[in-house]
Amino acid sequence: MNLKNYSFNTKEDFIEYLRHLIIVSVNSIKSYEIQLHSLDKFIQKEGLIDNPKATVEADIYEEYKAMLSYSSSYLLNIIGDQAEFGTSYQNYRKNVEKKSKELQIDYCEISEEEKAELNRVTTARDWSSHIPASLIHSTKRNVIKEKEIRYLIDIPDFQYYEAEWIISLFDQNNRRLDCFKKILELMKNDYTAVTKSPCNIVQFKVPVRTISDLIIPKISWDIQSKKIKTRDEIKNEYLKGK
Repeated sequence: MNLKNYSFNTKEDFIEYLRHLIIVSVNSIKSYEIQLHSLDKFIQKEGLIDNPKATVEADIYEEYKAMLSYSSSYLLNIIGDQAEFGTSYQNYRKNVEKKSKELQIDYCEISEEEKAELNRVTTARDWSSHIPASLIHSTKRNVIKEKEIRYLIDIPDFQYYEAEWIISLFDQNNRRLDCFKKILELMKNDYTAVTKSPCNIVQFKVPVRTISDLIIPKISWDIQSKKIKTRDEIKNEYLKGK
């Protein structure tokens, strides 16, 4: 068995895969909402909507941008990653549509508009994962050629941003959040279809997350780097900690 990949051979394989997607999506959307709420409070407190030409410290803008970019990118991957070894809702849909008859499992039919929404997320995911060459062509110095080639590499260090930057950051991410929530509902509908049971989500409080949970990404990395190749080896990793 190749543990780097996920095999859809039984109904239970589909249920476990989709369950994982829903859990990470719910948690990630929750964090994303908290971050956006914090940014909204900042915008309202500073009165930036009525004064878009006001300035915001660069450190504040960059901090919000980095925080939201991380959450957004993670959700884009959860939904739109089509790589062979990726875990995503797009991959779930592709496999469930392919194997539904063979395994006699159901999935929810989605509208053309919903398909387009999914494809937009995939496109956004792909674009966010690389830096296009068109950005170089788009720079002013590349269009309006200077008479002399300068070998000094001068990098702008912005001290402030116009408020419109941070307002735009909020608007863009708020629209993306709405999109993620809609797709989460599709996942839940698919879960109901495959399990023949309502998709009931119960969140429970855990006082402290211990460092022992880091064993999960460690095992994942060991699988990717071929240090772990079997389920028995995974089991042994957990037994070591007892």
